[in-house]
Amino acid sequence: MKYAFVVFMSVVYILRFTFSDMRFVNYSIISFANGGPRRKACAQAYDDNDYFAVKIDDINGSCEGLTWAWGSDQQFEPGYSYLMKKETVEIYQPSLKVSTGFQWLIPGTFSVGGRLDIYISVPIGIDWQGFEINVANTTEYGFDVNDNQPETIMVHIIANYNSLTVKTYREYTWNNKHSMPNPFVGGIAHKISIVPRETAMEVLFDDELAVQYEHLANPNTAKQLVFWSYGNTIIDVYNITYITN
Repeated sequence: MKYAFVVFMSVVYILRFTFSDMRFVNYSIISFANGGPRRKACAQAYDDNDYFAVKIDDINGSCEGLTWAWGSDQQFEPGYSYLMKKETVEIYQPSLKVSTGFQWLIPGTFSVGGRLDIYISVPIGIDWQGFEINVANTTEYGFDVNDNQPETIMVHIIANYNSLTVKTYREYTWNNKHSMPNPFVGGIAHKISIVPRETAMEVLFDDELAVQYEHLANPNTAKQLVFWSYGNTIIDVYNITYITN
């Protein structure tokens, strides 16, 4: 059973879905009205990561989910309130087992002051081929960096049982930012954090800084987190937390 906790103005609301995880969403309100009808219902209706924010008519309470098309050029109209996603937490119980690919859309602006925290475990032993984690500027699932519309990958983490590398990708060019022995112990949950700073991107493993490098592109354009597993590799994902400023 999936539970979604929608939080704004210090009030918690609960909504049940038919999946095996819990989902917490924290909104901030941008409004010139003292109050508004159906804020709770609208927040719940557009809880999914496909939506960046919710636009609510202050008079009749009708609402509209706003996607990245709006988020990339935010316009606020008089007579409407806006619920902006500030924090999204997904907890997978049992863990989400990624054996091929998994896409997680970033439900807001990945800007300075924000962060992505990912809790995963890798297989035990040495008989696994590897996985990668990407932060990219597209919402297309299974995108091809070699097609005629190449994407920008701001963070590319690729690991196997004995090594880990952090790269970036733009305009058909990979850039190696950091290589190190694999820091993860098989079968134990580890934390990966991706944090945009004023001029640089930081990647941390279990809260220890692994690498910091100059932004390849404006982190505001990041739209998805993608996992890919190779061969027989299965990684367990326990929690994904997104926070904006």
